Amino acid sequence: MNKKFILFFMCLLTTTIFFGEENYSRQMKQAITLYQEGKNTDAMDRFMDILVQGTPEEKALANEYISKITTGISPESNKNANSVSVKTVDSSANTPQIVQPAATTKSVTNDSVTLNNEKGVSNSVSYANSDDMLADKVSAKLKEIKSNILLSLYKENFAKLYMDDNNEKPLYILLKNDVIFNTDLTFNTKIINKMKLISGLLVSLGNVSVTVVPNGAVVGNMKILDVRKASVLHSYFMSSGLSPTKVKLDMLASNISISKKIDDLDGTLLILNYDKQPDTFSPDLSSPGAYVSIYPDNINISKDEAAIIEFSVIMGKNPIGSWKLLVNKLDRNGQSFSIQKIEGTEPTSSQILFNGREKFIGNYYDVGTYEFYLEVSDTKGNTSFAKKTIYIGGNKNTDLNKKTDSDNSSNSSAKISSKTLSSKNTAKNVKASKKLPLASKVFYKVYFDSETFKITENSKIRLKQFISDYKKYPRSKIVLVGYSSSNESKPKTTALKRANVVKNFLVKNYKINKNNILVYSKVADFNKTIVEVRLK
Repeated sequence: MNKKFILFFMCLLTTTIFFGEENYSRQMKQAITLYQEGKNTDAMDRFMDILVQGTPEEKALANEYISKITTGISPESNKNANSVSVKTVDSSANTPQIVQPAATTKSVTNDSVTLNNEKGVSNSVSYANSDDMLADKVSAKLKEIKSNILLSLYKENFAKLYMDDNNEKPLYILLKNDVIFNTDLTFNTKIINKMKLISGLLVSLGNVSVTVVPNGAVVGNMKILDVRKASVLHSYFMSSGLSPTKVKLDMLASNISISKKIDDLDGTLLILNYDKQPDTFSPDLSSPGAYVSIYPDNINISKDEAAIIEFSVIMGKNPIGSWKLLVNKLDRNGQSFSIQKIEGTEPTSSQILFNGREKFIGNYYDVGTYEFYLEVSDTKGNTSFAKKTIYIGGNKNTDLNKKTDSDNSSNSSAKISSKTLSSKNTAKNVKASKKLPLASKVFYKVYFDSETFKITENSKIRLKQFISDYKKYPRSKIVLVGYSSSNESKPKTTALKRANVVKNFLVKNYKINKNNILVYSKVADFNKTIVEVRLK
């Protein structure tokens, strides 16, 4: 009898631990199981059914799981949870303060960075020239881009804008589902390109938080088809490079109050909050978040056009180790040549105003395709990438740089320090760089487990990739630069030890001749405990 009782008690305890205190329905349990198995399509179907027909508790849980699926959060992020119930984290208490690039790095060499404050008002900062006139030019160009988008949207029938009292920025955007979607939930071919106006508008508005609400959610008459359409729209915004912390999906319209000015709710509603900055911390992410969005993706330099480049570095479960944003020139063969770089070590949500000129007022870049490539690594060695391209067009027969030289003569007193290639010399330098060994472009970072000299498993995989590159250049030397923080004990010795750990790993596991490996050490003023691996 006692044995039976003990067995029954253990089974009951196990069930309680696994399923949590809530007595979820069979459909909810199946949906969660499918999500954990990576079957997102099937899981999404069940969560959507629950969202329409489930209990209030299950609706809230289904809403969170749908958000995870649409933002690409894998179940591994929650694999250590003992319960299927999802506990939301109050990220506001733990969110790192958004760091402006000026405070994040001393090696900023971008054209012009424009940041937005908590009210969504653009604050222009030029690292090439802090002159008020330049700041005014940047601000005017930002306003011009936003105004052009608004004027274009006013002429369209697939979106309805509800502006603030000053008619300067939208508070609500109603997307007309019947105009945007075909019956199979694909976009109407006439609308596809025009949808870029919406994502572009969200970029031009800066640090604004956007909530996507399905048709019928506000009035309590939501259907499964409405949920699917809102999910497709949210996925579209994610594919355009907007951060999931900036554009969020709320299937329940919980704690949302709608202005009485809204006279039409027949569609998917975008609610814009200028008082709340997008978070730069998302605890559900197992790897750091990297997001890049560009609007427009085609500019004409002879018409003095410009684009806004928005990039976000989001901290996940682990702190950010480092990030870099590269501006690459792409040639016809798909080869990329880096012409500028921005670096940092903190989460950030920032913008660059790019007008195809150096430092916003310098020489023009050559006509062609350029790539903005963002790479983010956390302290555990997890790495994420994002990239978007922009095409610079113009009249090739016009020597725009002659005008540039004239313009810059009045600004000769400004001291500009830059590693950027000038537009006049870009073609020459790019041509010359093709003669350089491509091995010089091979670059990897190696991370270590916290407070140890043990290489992380992720970095071991990266070293395997590095060896694959190394074999293409047998005459090259391997250069290892070990780093340490200045506040570590014996920093120079520690940095050298880290580099030698990587050297011994390569010699032992890949039979690399130790004479082909050069070891160096560097001490950083901030927390940098990695080894950089290059080919020379």
